[in-house]
Amino acid sequence: MKNGGLYLILIILFIETGIIIGFFLPGDPLLFVSGMIMASADEVPYPFSGHIPNLFFWMALFTGATILGNFFGYWFGYKFKHVVHRKEDTWFLKRKHVQTAHEFYEKEADLPLQLLAFYPL
Repeated sequence: MKNGGLYLILIILFIETGIIIGFFLPGDPLLFVSGMIMASADEVPYPFSGHIPNLFFWMALFTGATILGNFFGYWFGYKFKHVVHRKEDTWFLKRKHVQTAHEFYEKEADLPLQLLAFYPL
């Protein structure tokens, strides 16, 4: 972890929550294992100052990386939604399916979709 592994975890968490190709990355198991490693260590060196207590510091950074990833994903979808709506039907994406999903989320899934992020599976 002293060679930048925790920074790599921050990048992976950002990509998993913010970029569409990051869905296959192991975010939750990665957090679990990194939490176990950090809990067993006394201190993790931080490059800009001496030693910072590691667990709460890195928990805040992990939370910040996932929140920034979510904001980036929302911004990206907002900026490029016109590309999806103008595109012709393909084998992967059909306009009918996009419209059906849009109607469902407008009608049914306001609070349940937000609470789903906190529901353990």
